[in-house]
Amino acid sequence: MKVYRMNLIQLALSLKRLPRERGGMRFLKDVVRTLRVAKRPVPKAFKASLRVVTLGITLLGAIGYLFQLAGSALRMVAAPAVSRDVVVVALAVIAAVTLGAVLYLRSRYL
Repeated sequence: MKVYRMNLIQLALSLKRLPRERGGMRFLKDVVRTLRVAKRPVPKAFKASLRVVTLGITLLGAIGYLFQLAGSALRMVAAPAVSRDVVVVALAVIAAVTLGAVLYLRSRYL
């Protein structure tokens, strides 16, 4: 137990050396308060969280695999040359659509 307290004291001293605007001691107090308030989840909630995280990781892995598979397949096929003008126009259209969407959402929600 003393080892744990010693590490906590060392942590507090190292955080105290942080610049004041970062609030080293305040951060430590927030961490301690959070640990006091935090409770273990009920098994049902923990299993639900575990399922969601597992599904998310699996989905991201599958998407990454598909991109890797498509990239490998495209390396075997010679892509036709695209002129620079077509690329510039396509990028301009993408930029305009993105800017329009951002401005629309900004005006709607702000």
